[in-house]
Amino acid sequence: MLRTLLEMRGMRVVEASDGEAGVSAAEEIHPDLILMDLTLPTLDGLGATRLIRERETLRRVPVVITSGDAYPKAREAAFAAGCSDYLVKPFEFEELDCILLKYLNLKSVSAIAVDGCPPESD
Repeated sequence: MLRTLLEMRGMRVVEASDGEAGVSAAEEIHPDLILMDLTLPTLDGLGATRLIRERETLRRVPVVITSGDAYPKAREAAFAAGCSDYLVKPFEFEELDCILLKYLNLKSVSAIAVDGCPPESD
């Protein structure tokens, strides 16, 4: 479903089946944004995020963790691993649009996102 939502918004999507494949794909294509599931086989999202942050060429790529775990400890662990943002599943389409607007060089994704994004906090 996430792939479809992103493609409907004009994004090119590359998927990986596990954390190791995700790190390899990121090294190969140098994406503008990484949406990383927290629970992945072989190497979980935290481990994959740490490896991505170790790569000089990928350090500045935003990594947004997506997880069903809304507990503060999970969020804290994700930020400690180097993620840029944390989306709790299930998330609203408007939340996804706000993430896209925040991290990609876009003027708008949808009318709802432009008006509905919370102001950025420093």
